[in-house]
Amino acid sequence: MSPAETKTESGCKRLWGGFTEFFGSTKGAGVRAVKESLQREYLDLRALSVYACLPIPTLRDYIADCGLPIFRVRAKILVRRREFDQWMEGFRVKQDRLEDIVDEVLESVKSDRISVGHGA
Repeated sequence: MSPAETKTESGCKRLWGGFTEFFGSTKGAGVRAVKESLQREYLDLRALSVYACLPIPTLRDYIADCGLPIFRVRAKILVRRREFDQWMEGFRVKQDRLEDIVDEVLESVKSDRISVGHGA
């Protein structure tokens, strides 16, 4: 197993651990609780974390730095699922732009190889 696979696996285990801690189980009632919470119009940060596959600290950063729209009811932070989905659309990478990015990276790698070859 490569270090990248280990890192990814441990990250997934950490997120899954938070999931089971919040919902109590990965079977039966826990799964029903997930489905019910994700069908709600408003999600707290734990439910949003599961919905978006993002850690809670990252969501807090998005609230503070990136304008993620929230509702604050006393100490509770709630996010309207529909507004979150709209906010996320602002980060979509269009396919043609993705191809441009890949081309730029490949060109950069190619030019690095050429410059390394001349230096040897």
